[in-house]
Amino acid sequence: MQSNPTARSASPSALVSRMLNQRYELLELLGESTLFATFRAHDAQQNREVIVRTLLAHHADNPEILSAVRAGVGDVLGLAHVGIARPFDVGADEAKGVSCFLVEEYIAGLDLGERIRRNAPLAHSVAVDVLMNLADALQYAADRNVCHGDVRPGHVLTGPETPIKLTAWGVSEAQSFAASENPALFLPSAPYTAPEVWATGTPTTSGDLYALGVILYEMLTGALPFGGDGDALTIARRHANEPVPSLNDQQNVVPRAIDGVTQKLLAKRPSDRYATPADLIVDLRTIRDALRFGRSLSWSPLDHQPRPDAPMADSIRATFDEAGTAVMPTPKVVNGKWGVVSKPVEKPDPVPEVVSPVVDAEPPTTHELPPTIDHIDPEEDELMSAVPAQKRKGFSFSWLLPLNLFLATIFVATCGYVVNLMFLALEPPTDVIVPNLVGKSLTEAKSLGAERKFLVEIVNEQFNDKYPEDSIYQMRPEAGRHIRENKKVTVWVSKGPRMVIVPDVFDVSFDKARQVLEKEGLRIGEKKYEWDVMTAKGNIVQQIPPEGENRARGTRIDLIISKGPEPIAPQGPIPSEDPPIDPPVDENTVVENEKESSLTVEYDVPSDTNSHIIRIDVTDSRGTRTLITESHNAGDKVPLEVAGYGSKITFRVYDNDVLQQKITGPPWPGAGEKAP
Repeated sequence: MQSNPTARSASPSALVSRMLNQRYELLELLGESTLFATFRAHDAQQNREVIVRTLLAHHADNPEILSAVRAGVGDVLGLAHVGIARPFDVGADEAKGVSCFLVEEYIAGLDLGERIRRNAPLAHSVAVDVLMNLADALQYAADRNVCHGDVRPGHVLTGPETPIKLTAWGVSEAQSFAASENPALFLPSAPYTAPEVWATGTPTTSGDLYALGVILYEMLTGALPFGGDGDALTIARRHANEPVPSLNDQQNVVPRAIDGVTQKLLAKRPSDRYATPADLIVDLRTIRDALRFGRSLSWSPLDHQPRPDAPMADSIRATFDEAGTAVMPTPKVVNGKWGVVSKPVEKPDPVPEVVSPVVDAEPPTTHELPPTIDHIDPEEDELMSAVPAQKRKGFSFSWLLPLNLFLATIFVATCGYVVNLMFLALEPPTDVIVPNLVGKSLTEAKSLGAERKFLVEIVNEQFNDKYPEDSIYQMRPEAGRHIRENKKVTVWVSKGPRMVIVPDVFDVSFDKARQVLEKEGLRIGEKKYEWDVMTAKGNIVQQIPPEGENRARGTRIDLIISKGPEPIAPQGPIPSEDPPIDPPVDENTVVENEKESSLTVEYDVPSDTNSHIIRIDVTDSRGTRTLITESHNAGDKVPLEVAGYGSKITFRVYDNDVLQQKITGPPWPGAGEKAP
C-alpha cells in the first residue's frame, strides 16, 4: 500500500509533540544528519526518555536505504555494553509520514566533537581514557562479529554522570547507499574513513581502529591529521597518499608512546595497525599507568616495525577511471555478504597518478654462502698435498682414546638432560578454575590470583552505586571458566557510589521534597510529625542529614514534617452545642496511598556469555516509573532493595528488556512470580 505523500513530506519540526506507534512521544528536535532527524522522546510503554531517529523524507522512497537501515539496526539490537548507546527498537509509522525510525538509549550531554571544539587540545590522560572506553566498546562488538563503520566524534556521547558511549550503530551501510547517490553526504565521515574502507566500501573493525587514530590526533591537537577542507574524494586521496603526520608537528609536546600509538592506528595498511581493539587497550593501559605514576613514555609500539606511512595510492587510484571520473564504491549484499560495485560520479578535474619509485634489488652474492666440502680453499688444498706422505703415515692417534671416552660421557649426560626438558615441555599445562571475584576488593582478588596462579588486570574504573570503592563489579572470563595458569582475568573496579550534595528541602511540601531528593538519587528515610508554629502544615521542618553535605547516591534522608501550630487547650469545660460531625483525625496517621513499603528483590542472572542490563519498574499509587537500571555479570545473584507507595504495588524485573519477574503486594510473597 502506498504511503501518504503529503505526510511523508512533512518537515521534522512538524513531528514534535506527535506520538509514533502510540508509544514514542517526540518531545524535542535535537538536530538533523545526512540520514536522520534526531528527537528526544518519551517511551510511554517503558516510562523512560529515549532518542528517536526518523529517516529524512528525501530518503524514504529509496528501498535500498530502507532495507539497509532495518537490517543493520536489527543486527545490533542485542548489544548491551556500558560503552554503547543501546539500540532498543526499529519501526515505522506511515500514518505520521515516518517510513522508518530507530529508538536508542538517551544520553544527556555533549558529543565529543563539541567538546573538542571547546577544549582541545585535551589532556593526555583524558584522551587516553576516552580512547580506552571506545576501544572496549568496539572489542565487545567485534566479539559478536559486529563493526561500527562510522566512528567519529559526532557519534561519541559524553555526559557528566554517564560513561562515554558510542552511538549510531547499524546505519553505516545505509549511509554508504545514500553517499553513492550524493557524495556530499559522505563529507562528515570522510576525515575518519580508512583508505581501504573508502576503496572497497566494506566497513571493518580495522577501519574503526583507524577512525580512533584520527580521533586521538584530533583530541590532542584540535586539528585533523589530513585536514578537513575540500570534497570527500580530495580528503580520501590525502588519507591514501600523504604520510602520517606526527602529533609533535602541531607544536605540541606529546610523549613518544602516545605519538607511536597514533601512528600505528593511522597506518595505511590494515596489517600494520593493531590486530584487535583489545591489543590497543593493552598499550593504552600502559600509557595511562605511566601518566599516573610518572613512568617513562619514551617507548613506541613502532619500535619493532616499519613506520606505517606506505602509500595506498593504488587502492584509491582504482576508484578513478581513465577519463578522470570519480567512482563511488557502493556496498551491496550478495548471498548475505558484503560486495562492492562501482557507481561513477562526475568529477571536474582529473586526478594525477602518484607513482611510487621502484628500487632495483641487488643481485645475490656468492661470497655469503657458507663453506662446504665442495668449496675447499685452493690454498688449503695445496697445503694438505704438501705434507710428506711418510709423516702422515707415522702419526699416532692412541692419545685420543681417553678424550673420546670423556666426550662420550658428556654427550650421554647432555642427551639425558635434553630428553628430560622435552618431557617437561610436553606435559599438558595446568588449568585454573576462575573464582568469582565480583564483590571482592582489588587486594583480595590479586591475593587470590597469586594463590591460584592467574593474573588480575584492571580494564576500567567507574562509579557504581551498588559496590563499594575498590571492589570488583564485573569480570571476564566469568567465574567457573577454565583458563591456563598465569593467564589474565580482566576486572572492572568500582570507584564507589557517586557522591551528591544533599539539596535543601526546608519548608516545602512532602511531595516536592520527595521529587527533589529522588532527582538527586537520594531516598526518603524515616518520617516524623511535629507541631511547628512557623512552618505550614505538611511542609518540611527539618532534614537529616542537613543540606549541603556530600552523601552517596541512595542515602536515605530522614524528614520531620510540620503538623502546623499546636492547638491551645481550653481553660475550662465548654459545653458543646452540637455533636461532632467527623471523628477526630490523628495527625500521625499516614494516608494509605502514601504508605511506603519496601522489598528486597532477588534475581539470579543467567550463566551465559552475555552482559545483562537489569531494570526494575514499579507501578503504585504514584504511577509507573523505573527504580533501578544496573549492569551485571552472567551468573550474578542480585539482591536489589526497592520501595513503593500505596496499598497495591507491583514490581517488574527486566533482564535486557525481557520481563523475568512480577511481584505484587503487600503482603509480599516469598519469591517473585516468574514471567510467562
